[in-house]
Amino acid sequence: MNYSDTILTKEDKELLRYCELHCQTDRALFGIQKVNKLLELMGEEIYDVNNLLIQKLIPIHGEQMEEIIKKIKVRKSKNKWLFPEKVILNLNS
Repeated sequence: MNYSDTILTKEDKELLRYCELHCQTDRALFGIQKVNKLLELMGEEIYDVNNLLIQKLIPIHGEQMEEIIKKIKVRKSKNKWLFPEKVILNLNS
C-alpha cells in the first residue's frame, strides 16, 4: 500500500508495512504493543497492558488488517477533505 499521501511518521509507515505482510501468515499474531499502536493511529482507546486479562498476542488476519490500515490512512490523510472520517446522514428529512 502507498503511504505517500499520509502524515504518518517513517516508523508508523514501517509498522503498517510489517502488518500488511504479517497478517498474511498462518498465525498472524501481533503483540499488544503493536496492537496498541494501531489503535492509537486509528484514534481508538488502547488496551491496558497491565491488565492480566488482556491477551499478549492477538490474531489479526488479512481482511481485518486491511480495514484497520484503511481507517488509519483515512484518519492520517493529508487530504482530509477527500476522506472525511465520518459521514452523518439525516434520514428524518
